[in-house]
Amino acid sequence: MYRVGVDIGGSFTDIFIFDEETGEIFVKKTPSTKMPEEAVIKGLKGIGDKEIKFFIHGTTIGTNAVLEHKGAKIGMVTTSGFKDIIEIGRQSRGWPKPEVYNFTIERPEPLAERHLRFEVSERVNYKGEVIKKLKEEEVKNLTEDFKELESLAICYLFSYINPIHEKKTKEIISKRLPDLLVSTSSEVLPEYREYERFSTTLLNAYIQPVIAKYLKNLKLKMENNGIHKKIYIMQSNGGIMTEGVAREKSVFTLLSGPAAGVIGANFFGKLTGYGNLISFDMGGTSTDVSLIEKNRPRLTSEGYVGGYPARIPMIEINTVGAGGGSIAWVDRGGALRVGPESAGADPGPACYGKGSYPTVTDANLVLGYLNPEYLLSGKMKIYKDRAERAVSEIGKRLNMDVVKAAYGILEVANSNIIRAIKVISTEKGYDPRAFSLVCFGGAGPLHAGKIAKEMGIPTVIIPIYPGITSAIGLLVADMRHDFSLTRIERLDYVDIEFMESIWEGLEREAIKTLKEEGVSEEDILLNRSIDMRYQGQSFEINVKASKDGLEEDFKEEHEKVYGYSSNDPIEMVNFRVSAIGKIKEIRIREIGEGDIEDALAGKRVAFFEGSFFETPVYRREKLSRGNIITGPAIIEQYDSTTVLNPGDKIRVDKYGNMIMEVGRKWIQ
Repeated sequence: MYRVGVDIGGSFTDIFIFDEETGEIFVKKTPSTKMPEEAVIKGLKGIGDKEIKFFIHGTTIGTNAVLEHKGAKIGMVTTSGFKDIIEIGRQSRGWPKPEVYNFTIERPEPLAERHLRFEVSERVNYKGEVIKKLKEEEVKNLTEDFKELESLAICYLFSYINPIHEKKTKEIISKRLPDLLVSTSSEVLPEYREYERFSTTLLNAYIQPVIAKYLKNLKLKMENNGIHKKIYIMQSNGGIMTEGVAREKSVFTLLSGPAAGVIGANFFGKLTGYGNLISFDMGGTSTDVSLIEKNRPRLTSEGYVGGYPARIPMIEINTVGAGGGSIAWVDRGGALRVGPESAGADPGPACYGKGSYPTVTDANLVLGYLNPEYLLSGKMKIYKDRAERAVSEIGKRLNMDVVKAAYGILEVANSNIIRAIKVISTEKGYDPRAFSLVCFGGAGPLHAGKIAKEMGIPTVIIPIYPGITSAIGLLVADMRHDFSLTRIERLDYVDIEFMESIWEGLEREAIKTLKEEGVSEEDILLNRSIDMRYQGQSFEINVKASKDGLEEDFKEEHEKVYGYSSNDPIEMVNFRVSAIGKIKEIRIREIGEGDIEDALAGKRVAFFEGSFFETPVYRREKLSRGNIITGPAIIEQYDSTTVLNPGDKIRVDKYGNMIMEVGRKWIQ
């Protein structure tokens, strides 16, 4: 019985297969395709004759639809006088960095065009009281205008506290237009702050038809190839859900792929005995970094996708356009730049034989870090001469030889990644030297040693299959759903019974949802928390709920984030419940002992510390438990290549993971 995790990246589609009966592991990488489901089916062919028991998928379909403005044609229905909220936004204009005083900043176009934003007469006040009843006839008359739409968002004021009008509007529209997909803000995000709630609901409506079509095509192709299984999808919060829920709450899949990588990194952190981790995922198109404290990925509900607020629970991830396929170029000022544009899978880096763009992968090849003849253990031919030509063109513009140009490309790419890591560590008050770097993605182990040395990070963890770690993360994730409800109350005015009644209501909904997805009640874990703030503040801090220590816990967290606490009145804002349905764990088999010489494949010339050296090359699959390798060295495997710099040392643990101790500057 196979359990299969599939992660689609910009360059490759990664497949991780775990045999429940034997504990055997199979990995596959296949080039990503324009129709993503085709790469999935291609990768699943020939995996064996055992039945696929569990299939989970990490996807960037929704994210790409938003970033490329290729979502559905959507409309919006809102309270009379408020259809321009999504265009007015807030004072903090700009993304990813707000520029309050920049009057020329370009904001993304609203997802629903103005002529497709409709107003109806209704009004609920901040207490949830109906002060103007919904005019049902007005809604019925609007349905004629909805016939050209693929999806519709219903967003009324204060619907988070009383959704009666949103529910009635959806009921009327669904009866008249049963094929129209309808999202309501009270179902997608029952929280206050209308701009963020409206934006999140519009995002859901915008990608819902895209996700639904993709899942339908994927399921059909799987069935046509004899794979009749329910599809599970990774969410942005690091949990998984069924395809049915993904169709309804598509916005929760926006960071599906990157979230899987963080869960995979945390899995290998636990496996190797490390709790404080920096997840470093360098693929073909971009690098995703995230901070994990005590084996708990950091969550946020204040994310942006393509400049649009997405107020959903998501793992806090910082992304930079620096991957193996990132293109090197020279700007008008004569400075070397790398990314964010990528050569992708087609044509790909120059060394793939189709394109001519100089990329990070080409630079690694020129410097001898990558095998000069093939990748994927011989399944993919490499053209070193094309890489040298492409990189030399950059060198000519900078008056450098090809080696210096290649080295410069890697230095710029590493600098971009280091800045991204600082955003999630030092800029948040965390010292990266107190963390271990978990590197993965096809390109991660090539760069991790230098990045760790630059940042003073003492330990690097290279998982058994770094190029497939995100796909592994899919199979080690639990079912998860997050539920929330806004109730703004002073902490000192509220009794325990009031708080219990809110949480119990959220928990009933959580248990019902997980049971519908096939999770037994004994496998359900519920966690409570509250978003809290000092009265008069604009933003909240999430605090794990406790019956006795809420005030103290909030003050401690506030001091950690802002550097102070006070005796001002404290408000509770959003009550939250995260519901986790435990999934059967996969177990990595231990490996045996052996001689390090058995893994030595030969030597090749590679560039270290300003010169080329004869460098030993090892085959990772032949490494044994307890083996120690001292740099400089190169370790090749099917899905990635690890570069061990001079002064660094790697030991192989009992599961085959490599633990790198980052040394000081090498003295020749």
